[in-house]
Amino acid sequence: MRNMFCFYVFKVGKALRNKNKAQMSFLKLLLFLLLPIFSWAQVQTSLHPDIILIGDTASLQITVTFDKRQEVILPQLGDSLNNYLEISHQKVDTLIIGNNANYVQTITLQCFEAGDFLVNSLPIIIDGKTHMSDSFQLEVKDLEVEADISRMYPIKPIIPQEISWWEKNKKYLAYWILGLVLAGIILILIWLYLRAAKNKKKYISTPLLPPYEEALDNLRKLDKANLLKQENYYAYYSDLSFIIRRYFTRRFDFPALALLSVDLSSIMYQKEFLTASEASELTEFLKDADLAKYARSVPPQEKHAKYRKWIEDVIHKTRPILEGDIPEHMKPEVDQEKLRKIDNR
Repeated sequence: MRNMFCFYVFKVGKALRNKNKAQMSFLKLLLFLLLPIFSWAQVQTSLHPDIILIGDTASLQITVTFDKRQEVILPQLGDSLNNYLEISHQKVDTLIIGNNANYVQTITLQCFEAGDFLVNSLPIIIDGKTHMSDSFQLEVKDLEVEADISRMYPIKPIIPQEISWWEKNKKYLAYWILGLVLAGIILILIWLYLRAAKNKKKYISTPLLPPYEEALDNLRKLDKANLLKQENYYAYYSDLSFIIRRYFTRRFDFPALALLSVDLSSIMYQKEFLTASEASELTEFLKDADLAKYARSVPPQEKHAKYRKWIEDVIHKTRPILEGDIPEHMKPEVDQEKLRKIDNR
């Protein structure tokens, strides 16, 4: 019908082509007012299938064919169509050909009760005008149950199934691995502790000697071990560090074995157990000893003998001296090296 209208309008326009402008303006106004009357839109609805079993689905399809210049609003639905028909899925497809357009809204319905149900009409708004889709009757049938119990068979016995040890315990594999790792770490720590205790035990005299005598005796034991010739620098510096720390601990009744290397020198200087130069040399030694013990770093060759001699000198300088053993000519001289005047322990 719209095509026929346009054809006649074309003929009239051709006949009036040579007329004046007032007539042409009137014709354009007439076309503008009459064109909406001949605008068109078409709504088609289908339901397939219309008979289903409980739990099955049926597809409700609404097809709207319209001019693409028109405004179309499709039904906005929730999760159900009514109290019995649920919407499990819905989608909208669009097809545009020239000036024509198609909206195809597919609604998947599902029902879990037997009976006949009405699929209500749904509103489609086109250019502000409401069009209603067709309504349908959906039949939902119940599942057929076999009533003849004579064909029933006895319950089958439980069939034992052998499960391998691995199938039973593979879920605990991660716990086993974690347990083995933790056990390995604990064993390594115990081994290191026992090894360190064994190495240090040889530097504890039995019976217990005075600090000065024990320290000198430990230095002689270290020399006899020939650790430098074996290039066992880790053990050499570990034992040498232990000897001087144990001497300071017993000599000054001071927890030198428990202090960090960075703190030991400064605290001993503050307590006047060492002079400034001795504290500085102790800091240098402890730094190289820690690098040898923990970083496996090897100090320069000339430092091995230097540190060994320096430690023996420090032990001699800090040994306990009785008041009566100090020479008379040294008592008034305050600029000379300070003597540690503590009773022998």
